[in-house]
Formats: sequence, structure tokens, C-alpha cells
Amino acid sequence: MRSRILRRALLGFLVGIAVGNLIVIISGFVSEGKILLFDSSLLEKTGSEAGAFLMQTMLSGLYGAIGMGSAIVYELEDWPLLKASVIHYLIITLAFYPIALYLGWMSPTVGDFLFVAVMLGIANTIIWLIMYAVYHFKVKELNHLLKHEKVPAEEETQS
Repeated sequence: MRSRILRRALLGFLVGIAVGNLIVIISGFVSEGKILLFDSSLLEKTGSEAGAFLMQTMLSGLYGAIGMGSAIVYELEDWPLLKASVIHYLIITLAFYPIALYLGWMSPTVGDFLFVAVMLGIANTIIWLIMYAVYHFKVKELNHLLKHEKVPAEEETQS
């Protein structure tokens, strides 16, 4: 299980880098009409453009790693889907908020926090629906296999 978490976290790190930097580029282009690689407040915190871009990249990757690595909770067989969804939601929300504040993606207002919590809630609901559909399909497939399973001839004579 540990190796699956690490593989997912590594993949999440790479996805987080791509998505985080893409969001900053798009939002900078939409809001300011130019391509930005980081928020200006991050430049002030790090003192250099290279440091700001590196911090943007690393923290975006960290958020992706946390999000995808913690998705392993959906595979815990003794956890109901609702419990896994709530735990995953709490993990990604608690990870996102400090990262988003530091990177300048949002301001430290209650309104921004509520907005992010709602958006992450919607995203987690979509994840929950997808996982529900996947599990529903797997259960249906297993039930079909069990219903139509042929008992080998040796076992039939021993019964």
C-alpha cells in the first residue's frame, strides 16, 4: 500500500506542477493581459523571480501529491465511501488553504475560504460520484460472474 501511495503522490506532484502553473498563467493572462509565472506577492516573499517560480512549482506539486496520494482512502475496503470522501475532502481543503495563501492564489478572508471550501466540496462530490459509479460497476460485474460461474466437474461430484 505504501508504494501505491508513493506512486500516486509522485504522479500527483507532476500533475500539481502542471495544473498549478497553468492556472497561474491563465489567471494572469485573463486578469492582467500578460503571462505570469507566479503571483507578485510571491516575488516579495522569495526575493527573486527564480525563487518565486521555484516556490510556485514546488508548492503546486506538493498540493497535487497530497491530493492524489490521499485518494488512497477510496481503496480502503472497510471504509464506507462517504467516510473516505469526507476524509479526503478535509485533507485537500486543509492542504490547499495554507498553500493558496502563501502563493497568493487567494486572500485570507472568510469569503475566500468559504468559496474554496465550496469549490473543493463540489470537486469532491464529483469524485464521489465517479467512485460510486466505478464501485457500482465492479459490484455488478462481480455479481454477474458469481451468478454465471461454472463449478468445475470435480467439485460437482464431491458435493
